[in-house]
Amino acid sequence: MGSGAREGKRSILIGVPPSYPPRKVNGICVGCFMTPDPVQDNYTYPENVKADISNLIGDYPVDVKGFRTPKKDWLKEQIFSMSRKQYQVVQHYLRTQPWIISIS
Repeated sequence: MGSGAREGKRSILIGVPPSYPPRKVNGICVGCFMTPDPVQDNYTYPENVKADISNLIGDYPVDVKGFRTPKKDWLKEQIFSMSRKQYQVVQHYLRTQPWIISIS
């Protein structure tokens, strides 16, 4: 646990490896590319965050399946699509979670 958590501060980790299984943090953890199957496996802590994300964007992409392909245009579109969905999740938590800025 980082020093911020020891001080009672909340963390929101989204896609920070290694985060499968999701880390139990004081806040939220969303799994990274190491998540086997985000549809079948729980990739969030707490578990109910998975339903929130599903309601927000549908299936949450942790990686691009079939990324080892010679079809670079297809791959680029898949990466952009995944990044847009992940960014929607980040924006959601920026808007809905309390933030305390601490300047040392």
